[in-house]
Amino acid sequence: MYMRAGAPSVCGAIGLLALGQPLDAQPTALEHQLDSAGIVARRLATPEAAEQVGYHRIAPPSLTDLNPFAGEHWIQERYNRTDTLDLSRPAYLMFYPRIGPDSLTLVGVGYTVALPADSAPPVGFTGDADRWHIHLPCKGIPGLRSVLAEGVEDCRSLGGTHGPMGIAMVHVWTGVPSPDGPFALFNTALPYLATGIEPPNAAELADPARARFFREVAFALGETYGAVPRMGARIAQNRDSVFADRVRPFRERIRALLPALRVTRPDSAHFRELGEHAVAEWRRIRDSYLDAAYSDEHRTILDRWFRAATAGHHRGQLD
Repeated sequence: MYMRAGAPSVCGAIGLLALGQPLDAQPTALEHQLDSAGIVARRLATPEAAEQVGYHRIAPPSLTDLNPFAGEHWIQERYNRTDTLDLSRPAYLMFYPRIGPDSLTLVGVGYTVALPADSAPPVGFTGDADRWHIHLPCKGIPGLRSVLAEGVEDCRSLGGTHGPMGIAMVHVWTGVPSPDGPFALFNTALPYLATGIEPPNAAELADPARARFFREVAFALGETYGAVPRMGARIAQNRDSVFADRVRPFRERIRALLPALRVTRPDSAHFRELGEHAVAEWRRIRDSYLDAAYSDEHRTILDRWFRAATAGHHRGQLD
Protein backbone atom coordinates (compact mmCIF):
# COMPACT_ATOMS: atom_id res chain seq x y z
CA MET A 1 0.00 0.00 0.00
CA TYR A 2 1.42 3.40 -1.00
CA MET A 3 0.34 6.96 -0.36
CA ARG A 4 0.26 9.46 -3.19
CA ALA A 5 2.85 12.22 -3.21
CA GLY A 6 1.76 15.16 -1.14
CA ALA A 7 -0.10 13.17 1.51
CA PRO A 8 1.88 10.18 2.77
CA SER A 9 2.11 9.40 6.45
CA VAL A 10 5.29 8.34 8.19
CA CYS A 11 4.75 4.85 9.54
CA GLY A 12 6.92 2.19 11.10
CA ALA A 13 8.09 -0.71 8.98
CA ILE A 14 6.53 -3.13 11.46
CA GLY A 15 3.03 -2.05 10.50
CA LEU A 16 3.78 -2.57 6.84
CA LEU A 17 5.23 -6.01 7.37
CA ALA A 18 2.26 -7.05 9.44
CA LEU A 19 -0.31 -6.30 6.75
CA GLY A 20 -2.16 -9.46 5.83
CA GLN A 21 -1.16 -11.37 8.97
CA PRO A 22 -3.82 -12.98 11.16
CA LEU A 23 -4.91 -10.69 13.97
CA ASP A 24 -3.62 -13.13 16.58
CA ALA A 25 -0.20 -13.59 14.95
CA GLN A 26 2.69 -12.89 17.31
CA PRO A 27 5.38 -10.46 16.10
CA THR A 28 8.64 -12.10 15.17
CA ALA A 29 12.03 -11.05 16.54
CA LEU A 30 12.74 -9.23 13.29
CA GLU A 31 9.44 -7.37 13.49
CA HIS A 32 10.29 -6.27 17.02
CA GLN A 33 13.63 -4.95 15.75
CA LEU A 34 12.00 -3.08 12.89
CA ASP A 35 9.43 -1.68 15.28
CA SER A 36 12.25 -0.39 17.49
CA ALA A 37 13.90 1.26 14.49
CA GLY A 38 10.56 2.82 13.53
CA ILE A 39 10.05 4.28 17.01
CA VAL A 40 13.47 5.94 16.89
CA ALA A 41 12.81 7.26 13.38
CA ARG A 42 9.53 8.85 14.44
CA ARG A 43 11.39 10.82 17.13
CA LEU A 44 13.72 12.18 14.44
CA ALA A 45 11.11 12.66 11.73
CA THR A 46 11.84 16.32 10.96
CA PRO A 47 15.12 18.07 10.10
CA GLU A 48 14.62 20.27 13.16
CA ALA A 49 14.35 17.26 15.49
CA ALA A 50 17.38 15.67 13.85
CA GLU A 51 19.49 18.81 14.16
CA GLN A 52 18.66 19.12 17.86
CA VAL A 53 20.46 15.83 18.56
CA GLY A 54 23.44 16.43 16.29
CA TYR A 55 22.49 15.17 12.82
CA HIS A 56 23.43 17.26 9.78
CA ARG A 57 23.53 16.93 6.00
CA ILE A 58 26.50 14.93 4.80
CA ALA A 59 26.84 16.99 1.61
CA PRO A 60 28.53 20.42 1.64
CA PRO A 61 26.21 23.46 1.34
CA SER A 62 27.10 23.99 -2.33
CA LEU A 63 26.07 20.47 -3.38
CA THR A 64 23.40 17.87 -2.76
CA ASP A 65 23.56 14.12 -2.31
CA LEU A 66 19.87 13.72 -3.23
CA ASN A 67 20.07 10.13 -4.41
CA PRO A 68 16.92 9.19 -6.36
CA PHE A 69 16.65 5.90 -4.45
CA ALA A 70 17.82 6.96 -0.98
CA GLY A 71 17.36 10.71 -0.58
CA GLU A 72 19.62 13.06 1.38
CA HIS A 73 21.89 11.43 3.96
CA TRP A 74 22.17 13.15 7.35
CA ILE A 75 24.92 11.88 9.65
CA GLN A 76 25.52 11.75 13.39
CA GLU A 77 29.28 11.18 13.64
CA ARG A 78 29.14 9.82 17.19
CA TYR A 79 27.13 6.81 15.98
CA ASN A 80 29.00 6.20 12.72
CA ARG A 81 31.82 3.99 13.97
CA THR A 82 30.33 1.95 16.80
CA ASP A 83 31.40 -1.65 17.28
CA THR A 84 27.92 -3.16 17.54
CA LEU A 85 24.45 -2.57 16.15
CA ASP A 86 22.43 -0.25 18.39
CA LEU A 87 18.88 0.25 17.12
CA SER A 88 18.42 3.37 19.24
CA ARG A 89 21.29 5.13 17.45
CA PRO A 90 21.10 5.21 13.65
CA ALA A 91 24.24 6.77 12.18
CA TYR A 92 22.32 8.15 9.20
CA LEU A 93 18.89 9.55 8.50
CA MET A 94 17.53 9.62 4.94
CA PHE A 95 15.33 12.61 4.14
CA TYR A 96 13.47 13.11 0.85
CA PRO A 97 11.83 16.21 -0.67
CA ARG A 98 8.40 16.43 -2.28
CA ILE A 99 6.87 13.36 -0.61
CA GLY A 100 5.16 14.75 2.49
CA PRO A 101 3.61 18.05 3.53
CA ASP A 102 6.97 19.32 4.85
CA SER A 103 10.01 20.31 2.83
CA LEU A 104 11.73 17.03 3.76
CA THR A 105 10.25 13.69 4.85
CA LEU A 106 12.21 11.08 6.80
CA VAL A 107 12.00 7.95 4.64
CA GLY A 108 14.54 5.69 6.32
CA VAL A 109 17.51 5.29 8.64
CA GLY A 110 20.96 3.78 8.22
CA TYR A 111 22.94 1.82 10.79
CA THR A 112 26.70 1.36 10.67
CA VAL A 113 29.22 -0.91 12.38
CA ALA A 114 32.98 -0.31 12.23
CA LEU A 115 35.12 -3.21 11.05
CA PRO A 116 38.59 -3.98 9.61
CA ALA A 117 39.00 -3.45 5.88
CA ASP A 118 38.91 -7.11 4.86
CA SER A 119 36.03 -8.19 7.13
CA ALA A 120 32.71 -9.66 6.07
CA PRO A 121 29.54 -7.70 6.91
CA PRO A 122 28.39 -8.15 10.52
CA VAL A 123 25.53 -10.19 11.84
CA GLY A 124 22.88 -7.56 12.38
CA PHE A 125 19.12 -8.02 12.30
CA THR A 126 17.51 -11.39 12.96
CA GLY A 127 17.51 -13.64 9.89
CA ASP A 128 19.29 -13.09 6.60
CA ALA A 129 17.15 -10.38 4.97
CA ASP A 130 19.30 -7.39 5.96
CA ARG A 131 21.61 -6.22 3.16
CA TRP A 132 24.81 -4.69 4.50
CA HIS A 133 27.24 -2.89 2.23
CA ILE A 134 30.78 -1.69 2.85
CA HIS A 135 32.17 1.86 2.87
CA LEU A 136 35.98 1.74 2.84
CA PRO A 137 38.12 4.91 2.54
CA CYS A 138 40.15 4.65 -0.67
CA LYS A 139 42.78 7.29 -1.49
CA GLY A 140 44.94 8.19 -4.47
CA ILE A 141 42.45 7.43 -7.25
CA PRO A 142 43.42 9.24 -10.48
CA GLY A 143 41.17 12.21 -11.12
CA LEU A 144 39.27 11.77 -7.85
CA ARG A 145 41.81 11.63 -5.00
CA SER A 146 39.62 9.69 -2.56
CA VAL A 147 36.26 7.92 -2.49
CA LEU A 148 34.40 5.41 -0.37
CA ALA A 149 35.05 2.03 -1.99
CA GLU A 150 32.98 -1.09 -1.40
CA GLY A 151 35.79 -3.24 -0.14
CA VAL A 152 39.47 -3.96 -0.64
CA GLU A 153 39.15 -5.32 -4.17
CA ASP A 154 36.93 -2.44 -5.27
CA CYS A 155 39.54 0.06 -4.04
CA ARG A 156 42.39 -1.76 -5.77
CA SER A 157 40.44 -1.97 -9.04
CA LEU A 158 40.21 1.84 -9.04
CA GLY A 159 43.95 2.23 -8.51
CA GLY A 160 43.63 3.48 -4.93
CA THR A 161 45.03 2.61 -1.52
CA HIS A 162 42.57 1.63 1.20
CA GLY A 163 42.61 2.49 4.88
CA PRO A 164 42.76 -0.12 7.65
CA MET A 165 39.15 0.34 8.79
CA GLY A 166 35.79 0.78 7.11
CA ILE A 167 32.14 0.61 8.04
CA ALA A 168 29.33 -1.76 7.16
CA MET A 169 26.00 -0.03 6.57
CA VAL A 170 22.40 -1.19 6.27
CA HIS A 171 19.35 0.85 5.20
CA VAL A 172 16.02 0.39 7.01
CA TRP A 173 12.96 1.91 5.34
CA THR A 174 11.04 3.09 8.37
CA GLY A 175 9.12 5.96 6.77
CA VAL A 176 8.27 4.98 3.19
CA PRO A 177 7.94 1.27 2.39
CA SER A 178 10.25 -0.18 -0.22
CA PRO A 179 8.78 -2.64 -2.74
CA ASP A 180 12.06 -4.57 -2.42
CA GLY A 181 11.66 -4.96 1.34
CA PRO A 182 12.58 -3.03 4.49
CA PHE A 183 16.35 -3.48 4.02
CA ALA A 184 16.63 -2.73 0.29
CA LEU A 185 19.65 -0.67 -0.64
CA PHE A 186 17.63 1.18 -3.27
CA ASN A 187 14.01 2.23 -2.64
CA THR A 188 12.39 2.27 -6.08
CA ALA A 189 9.20 3.87 -4.75
CA LEU A 190 10.76 7.22 -3.84
CA PRO A 191 10.95 8.94 -7.26
CA TYR A 192 7.40 7.80 -8.04
CA LEU A 193 6.04 9.25 -4.80
CA ALA A 194 8.01 12.47 -5.28
CA THR A 195 6.33 13.03 -8.65
CA GLY A 196 2.84 11.89 -7.65
CA ILE A 197 2.91 8.65 -9.64
CA GLU A 198 1.80 5.26 -8.34
CA PRO A 199 4.90 3.13 -7.59
CA PRO A 200 5.32 -0.48 -8.66
CA ASN A 201 4.60 -3.07 -6.00
CA ALA A 202 6.71 -6.04 -4.93
CA ALA A 203 5.01 -8.40 -7.39
CA GLU A 204 5.79 -6.06 -10.28
CA LEU A 205 9.47 -6.09 -9.32
CA ALA A 206 9.66 -9.88 -9.01
CA ASP A 207 10.49 -10.29 -12.70
CA PRO A 208 14.03 -8.95 -13.38
CA ALA A 209 13.18 -7.44 -16.77
CA ARG A 210 10.11 -5.60 -15.45
CA ALA A 211 12.02 -4.54 -12.36
CA ARG A 212 14.75 -3.03 -14.51
CA PHE A 213 12.14 -1.11 -16.51
CA PHE A 214 10.51 0.34 -13.37
CA ARG A 215 13.89 1.32 -11.91
CA GLU A 216 14.94 3.04 -15.11
CA VAL A 217 11.63 4.92 -15.09
CA ALA A 218 12.44 5.91 -11.49
CA PHE A 219 15.81 7.25 -12.64
CA ALA A 220 14.03 9.30 -15.30
CA LEU A 221 11.55 10.70 -12.76
CA GLY A 222 14.41 11.71 -10.48
CA GLU A 223 15.87 13.86 -13.23
CA THR A 224 12.79 16.10 -13.11
CA TYR A 225 13.51 17.40 -9.59
CA GLY A 226 17.28 17.36 -9.19
CA ALA A 227 18.10 13.87 -7.94
CA VAL A 228 21.69 12.91 -8.77
CA PRO A 229 23.64 9.65 -9.08
CA ARG A 230 26.37 8.78 -6.60
CA MET A 231 29.51 10.78 -7.44
CA GLY A 232 27.51 12.81 -9.96
CA ALA A 233 26.62 15.95 -7.98
CA ARG A 234 29.50 18.11 -9.23
CA ILE A 235 28.59 17.27 -12.81
CA ALA A 236 24.85 17.80 -12.37
CA GLN A 237 25.03 21.05 -10.45
CA ASN A 238 27.37 22.94 -12.75
CA ARG A 239 24.63 24.93 -14.50
CA ASP A 240 27.05 26.58 -16.94
CA SER A 241 28.57 23.34 -18.22
CA VAL A 242 28.23 21.53 -21.53
CA PHE A 243 26.48 18.79 -19.56
CA ALA A 244 23.71 21.15 -18.42
CA ASP A 245 23.00 22.32 -21.97
CA ARG A 246 23.08 18.79 -23.31
CA VAL A 247 20.63 17.23 -20.83
CA ARG A 248 18.13 20.11 -20.62
CA PRO A 249 15.93 18.94 -23.53
CA PHE A 250 15.98 15.34 -22.28
CA ARG A 251 14.73 16.45 -18.87
CA GLU A 252 12.04 18.64 -20.39
CA ARG A 253 10.70 15.74 -22.44
CA ILE A 254 10.51 13.59 -19.30
CA ARG A 255 8.66 16.37 -17.45
CA ALA A 256 6.15 16.55 -20.29
CA LEU A 257 5.24 12.88 -19.63
CA LEU A 258 4.45 13.38 -15.92
CA PRO A 259 0.76 14.38 -16.23
CA ALA A 260 -0.08 11.26 -18.24
CA LEU A 261 1.97 8.99 -15.96
CA ARG A 262 0.12 10.32 -12.90
CA VAL A 263 -3.22 9.05 -14.17
CA THR A 264 -1.97 5.72 -15.55
CA ARG A 265 -1.61 2.48 -13.58
CA PRO A 266 1.90 0.99 -13.58
CA ASP A 267 0.59 -2.42 -14.70
CA SER A 268 -1.04 -1.00 -17.87
CA ALA A 269 0.18 -1.08 -21.45
CA HIS A 270 -0.13 2.69 -21.63
CA PHE A 271 2.21 3.11 -18.66
CA ARG A 272 4.68 0.85 -20.41
CA GLU A 273 4.55 3.01 -23.53
CA LEU A 274 4.96 6.25 -21.59
CA GLY A 275 7.68 4.73 -19.42
CA GLU A 276 9.69 3.58 -22.41
CA HIS A 277 9.72 7.15 -23.73
CA ALA A 278 10.95 8.36 -20.34
CA VAL A 279 13.63 5.66 -20.19
CA ALA A 280 14.90 6.55 -23.66
CA GLU A 281 15.45 10.14 -22.51
CA TRP A 282 17.02 9.02 -19.25
CA ARG A 283 19.54 6.80 -21.06
CA ARG A 284 20.71 9.87 -22.96
CA ILE A 285 21.18 11.62 -19.61
CA ARG A 286 23.08 8.61 -18.23
CA ASP A 287 25.40 8.64 -21.23
CA SER A 288 25.92 12.38 -20.73
CA TYR A 289 27.05 11.75 -17.15
CA LEU A 290 29.52 9.14 -18.35
CA ASP A 291 30.86 11.46 -21.06
CA ALA A 292 31.35 14.23 -18.46
CA ALA A 293 33.31 12.05 -16.00
CA TYR A 294 36.55 13.53 -14.71
CA SER A 295 38.65 10.42 -15.35
CA ASP A 296 38.39 6.80 -16.45
CA GLU A 297 38.12 5.82 -12.80
CA HIS A 298 35.29 8.26 -12.20
CA ARG A 299 33.50 6.91 -15.26
CA THR A 300 33.91 3.38 -13.89
CA ILE A 301 32.33 4.37 -10.55
CA LEU A 302 29.40 6.10 -12.26
CA ASP A 303 28.81 3.20 -14.64
CA ARG A 304 28.90 0.63 -11.84
CA TRP A 305 26.45 2.68 -9.81
CA PHE A 306 24.01 3.06 -12.70
CA ARG A 307 24.13 -0.67 -13.36
CA ALA A 308 23.73 -1.56 -9.69
CA ALA A 309 20.77 0.76 -9.17
CA THR A 310 18.93 -0.58 -12.22
CA ALA A 311 19.64 -4.13 -11.02
CA GLY A 312 18.48 -3.29 -7.49
CA HIS A 313 21.59 -4.15 -5.50
CA HIS A 314 24.96 -2.71 -4.61
CA ARG A 315 27.47 -2.31 -7.39
CA GLY A 316 30.03 -4.40 -5.54
CA GLN A 317 27.83 -7.43 -6.27
CA LEU A 318 28.04 -6.93 -10.04
CA ASP A 319 31.57 -8.07 -10.88
